[in-house]
Amino acid sequence: MDPNDPNVLYATLWEVYRKPWQLWSGGSGSGIFKTTDGGETWSELTHTPGFPSGVLGKMTVTVSGADSERVWANIEAEDGGLYLSDDGGMSWALVNTHRDIWQRAFYFQRIQADPVDRNTIYILNFRLMKSTDSGRHL
Repeated sequence: MDPNDPNVLYATLWEVYRKPWQLWSGGSGSGIFKTTDGGETWSELTHTPGFPSGVLGKMTVTVSGADSERVWANIEAEDGGLYLSDDGGMSWALVNTHRDIWQRAFYFQRIQADPVDRNTIYILNFRLMKSTDSGRHL
């Protein structure tokens, strides 16, 4: 949710198939969606410029409280990593591919923007990481 406008929401869908000794994370049902009217209508952001293509796994998203146009997405994919958008999800840039931020995403993955500093984010996977330069370094 955009901390400055509760009508702007981002949602992720994750296609996963789990058996006792098998796990398939990702598929055509995975994606990121956005609404600006409190959920009445939704737009898919999965195919916007800069977004990774191919099979997408688990994704998490967060919005900067200091700049509502600044959105991060942590994406499990072959070209996975931390993606940044400065235009509300209309285009994306890959800012970090460090495996620690998205490995084993199917167990636990969370990302949270700092409410005041537009460049600070926290990423929780198997350890807690902090970046003060928009995710480029942890």
